[in-house]
Amino acid sequence: YSGSRVQVNVSGLATPTRSEGTLIAYNGIVPNSTTVSAAGNAPNLGRGWKQDQITGSGEVNFYLSSSAFFTVRAGAFRDKFADTGISQTTNYTYQISAIGVAGVPANLQLPIGTVNTPRAQITNFDTTQRTFTDLNYNQSFQALGTHRVKAGYGYQHVVNDVDSAYPGGYVDLYWGRTFTSLVSGVGAGTGTYGYYAVNNRGTVGQASASIHSLFIQDAWNVTDKLILNLGLRTEHETVPSFREGINAFDFKFKDKLAPRLGATYDVRGDGTFKLFGSWGRYYDWTKYELARGSYGGDIWTIAYRSLDTTDIGSLNLSNMPGRDLWNPSVANSVRDRRVPNFDSTDPGILPMYQDSTSIGAEYQVGSNSTFGAHYIHNQLGRTIEDLGGLVDGNEVYVIGNPGGGELGSITPTSGATKA
Repeated sequence: YSGSRVQVNVSGLATPTRSEGTLIAYNGIVPNSTTVSAAGNAPNLGRGWKQDQITGSGEVNFYLSSSAFFTVRAGAFRDKFADTGISQTTNYTYQISAIGVAGVPANLQLPIGTVNTPRAQITNFDTTQRTFTDLNYNQSFQALGTHRVKAGYGYQHVVNDVDSAYPGGYVDLYWGRTFTSLVSGVGAGTGTYGYYAVNNRGTVGQASASIHSLFIQDAWNVTDKLILNLGLRTEHETVPSFREGINAFDFKFKDKLAPRLGATYDVRGDGTFKLFGSWGRYYDWTKYELARGSYGGDIWTIAYRSLDTTDIGSLNLSNMPGRDLWNPSVANSVRDRRVPNFDSTDPGILPMYQDSTSIGAEYQVGSNSTFGAHYIHNQLGRTIEDLGGLVDGNEVYVIGNPGGGELGSITPTSGATKA
């Protein structure tokens, strides 16, 4: 719609995508071979995924006068991914060969790498929804030259809701082997046929947060030859977690002040020879992958039990017979390999930013040719990383800014990774 003082634009897009069938993985010792039988690979034939994306947006321009107008933009985006056609059978994998292990039935005496069904993490849903609203005001006026000022406020809200895990977990079988616990005082243990481990691994939960932004910029024609572009942007960003009632961290407006300036000079005043340059600081939004991986979304626990049964197809998260070999003094004890980083996040963590510098020249040679030279330099001034090492056989991370911060260092007991 377009009127004398109001202009309206609306758009929408729906993109449904479907895929069926998954190629077999070559995991054998011999090149181009697999340890999976044709029957074991059969579930992959119908394995696929679906993804539905919907986008909608609208813009309304209000023309207040010949030198001023106000713009409202709003929109929403939704992306939902899900796996399809994956077997709900809990996978087991021979991590050790059962051939020659005393008491194991002949039909189970199979080599290392034997599986009953392909191991597959099932994403029941992974949904991301983003809504945004932008309010912008534009004004032109004369004051020591001509100014075109634009100022505004922005708001966006993002929600990620995910349920992705292995059906019934997945089981690793260690035929005829003894397990040694890392818990002090527990020691080693085994069962009639060795031991097994049931892994509960996936990404589960919901996280949501908002970002508020403010900006002002001015395109200032100081003279007929000189144009300055001046601006300042800032944001208040909350980084969520996948644990209810607590956020990962929070960046205030003062933490994300981003000045920008540029200039263009018309040397001859006729547009044939121009010099230009700009500098700006740009802050990135913290990706939700950090919240998923380090603040409660990703889970990975392992239960270690003695293997006293040959009914290995019945083993899963709901059925774990045998003695607890990890920590018998605690009921249903598990090894937690994805402890959230709430207590190991630098309290002085600061947002990622990049500085960008650009300078150049452009010269018109004749009526049909232009010669130009352009130099761009981008420098990452700060980033956010998980800084990790191995402590007592477990992955240990701190979240902070590499090269700075208040957390000090991690000294791993093995490996060469330090932070």
